Amino acid sequence: VSSVVENFDAITTEALPTCWGSIIRGATAADFAWVKTSNDNSNGNSSFSAPNSVQMYAAGTYSSNTDLILHTPQLDLSTLTDGKHRLVFYTKCTYPKPGAKLEIGTLNNQTKTAVFTPYRSNALSATMTKYIVEFDDYSGTNNIIAFRVNNADDNIGMVYIDDVKWELIPTCLEIDNTSVTSILP
Repeated sequence: VSSVVENFDAITTEALPTCWGSIIRGATAADFAWVKTSNDNSNGNSSFSAPNSVQMYAAGTYSSNTDLILHTPQLDLSTLTDGKHRLVFYTKCTYPKPGAKLEIGTLNNQTKTAVFTPYRSNALSATMTKYIVEFDDYSGTNNIIAFRVNNADDNIGMVYIDDVKWELIPTCLEIDNTSVTSILP
């Protein structure tokens, strides 16, 4: 796979898209921890593009060795190491605590024992926020991108991820939030 565009909207809830997967591990991981597609909007807008997003939750049992991981399909390694691609996605957390982060990294395989190699991290926010992670200096050999919630704090609530894209880094700056204040004759 050389590109990914996934908004999770065509997926039956609780299932993950074809070739996507999850890993839940750790001695203190709750029996009811999950990484699944959801259309739960009970906590406000939990998706950027309705109706679905991925929901990650572990019911207050986070510890420094508890991992909730969502991973992409295997990518063409040349797109990870060419310095020309980026990951774009939206995320939010229902109860972000100071220091709570969503880590972006890579996996060496798709099994429960996969090694997660951190690349970047983003602070979690209570509002759906767009993040861009450029892989312009990635030099590893893993070819699976992963989102990991790993928090030594207490329950941070549910983490939602939506509208994931693996794409070329644009050569020109993108226009965002354009507005017109007046039109002259």
